[in-house]
Amino acid sequence: TIGVAERLLGGVYYTWTHKEHPTFTVTRLGDCRYSMPARVAKAVDFVGPTIRFPAVQTTTTATSPGKQLNDDDFGGVTPSFLRKLYKVGDAVGHAANNNQSVASFLGQYYSPSDLQTFFGQFAPNEKGKTPAESGPNNPSNPGIEASLDIQYIMSVGANVPTTFWSTAGQQPYNPGNEPFMKFLTAVGTTSGNAAPKTISVSYGDDEPGVNF
Repeated sequence: TIGVAERLLGGVYYTWTHKEHPTFTVTRLGDCRYSMPARVAKAVDFVGPTIRFPAVQTTTTATSPGKQLNDDDFGGVTPSFLRKLYKVGDAVGHAANNNQSVASFLGQYYSPSDLQTFFGQFAPNEKGKTPAESGPNNPSNPGIEASLDIQYIMSVGANVPTTFWSTAGQQPYNPGNEPFMKFLTAVGTTSGNAAPKTISVSYGDDEPGVNF
């Protein structure tokens, strides 16, 4: 509870309201500092939420219904838009031993034909390229999350050998969650060039829901 946290950290929590966005509120310590016993502090890197205030997220929508979004539209989050945003420019991968992977769970699959259609519209130079596959994939039943993950990593991380790393099953004792340990064990026992150097994981669970 908040009361227990206040006693542990030696501070008082308040509800803060953004002056320009009154619907945006967060709970943070009032004096923006906290303390804990030295024997505990040496084992702790940080405690949150405590003093850090998140940035306010805003969205912009297209003003013309049916308008084709392009890179100049804030709402058009295309691969080209992301390349400009992160100053990637026209850079593509060239290293012979480079690779990247996308992790997929809970029956999320991708469609190779959808991937090629995406390339044709947003990343023409990647047209014809396909990822390697580790684990199950059912192209006839693609999922939104898996499709987005593989489409964007291959478009932004262009010309980098990519693996769609799919892990079947659910987490033991908590079937609604992803089998992260099964995935990490498989990655840890993979050696050589097959071992992923970059892994994109768009899944997450609250810590109390993760059973090791």
